[in-house]
Amino acid sequence: MPPEKVRLDPEKAKDSRKKLYSSAHTLIAEAKKSGNRKLSLRSINEIENGREVKIQTAKDYAAIVGESLINLMDSAYKDKFNEKKVTIDLSGKTLFGHITQHVMDGLDYRFGEDGGFPPPPDMLFDEYIDRGFLNKHINLTDLEPCSLVDLLEHSKSSSQNFKQLVVRENTAEECSSDPIWISQPSIIIGKEALQILKELESIITESDFSEETFSSKSLIKTLEKQENSRILFEQLLDYGLAFFIGKLQSQVITDISGSNKEIINEKSFPHLEHVTRNIIVIADRQLERIQIQYEQLQIEIPF
Repeated sequence: MPPEKVRLDPEKAKDSRKKLYSSAHTLIAEAKKSGNRKLSLRSINEIENGREVKIQTAKDYAAIVGESLINLMDSAYKDKFNEKKVTIDLSGKTLFGHITQHVMDGLDYRFGEDGGFPPPPDMLFDEYIDRGFLNKHINLTDLEPCSLVDLLEHSKSSSQNFKQLVVRENTAEECSSDPIWISQPSIIIGKEALQILKELESIITESDFSEETFSSKSLIKTLEKQENSRILFEQLLDYGLAFFIGKLQSQVITDISGSNKEIINEKSFPHLEHVTRNIIVIADRQLERIQIQYEQLQIEIPF
């Protein structure tokens, strides 16, 4: 069994954090935005000063700085973590948008004032990458087995205030923010287990367990769904299957500085916001961890 506490390599931890966040305070603020309120200034200082911390604290830190726990771990602790894990490579998949609908609408408006045409979105996007404002970074995120309650919560779409668009060949197509559902590569799911999975998926995706009308019929219906979900969830465990959940993170361009004449020169720069997307993997119950490798858009911090 892995130990209850672990020590991260302090230099690796700090270097990884500084790539995204200038200070521990900035990291904490971003962690809270993504729903992680457990990381504290004290725990970050302990990690970056080479002290032992709880496993979950170390995992939370690794996730928010975009690294895997094993990569940041002090070498003396790695041998203790001979856990069963699988890495799934999604780095060639488009999981997040690059710009928002607001950016596209703004381009049309600004260039339309002078009777001109906005630059193709891929030209604008490539320009910022070439100038070093943006970086396509390969990230690693750890997923762990979850309970039914966690699965129901994770099956909801990530909340966001804007529509993401994927830039591709002079066009910008809408990108989904729905949870990503995948299976462990090469896993064999029998016919009976597959039928159970279909029934559970139907309940999860078509039901709103939080809907409240305060009527007796509504209450009974909700309780019935919860009980049916519990039975199906436990049946899948009996078949040797489990759900692993986590959050993938990236950034999206939400605004662009400069006038229409400056939009593709050195006076223009992008404004970005963090976005998250839930991921759910059906996998072998004997696994202790699943690692997801994926492409993440990041703004470069010049220090």
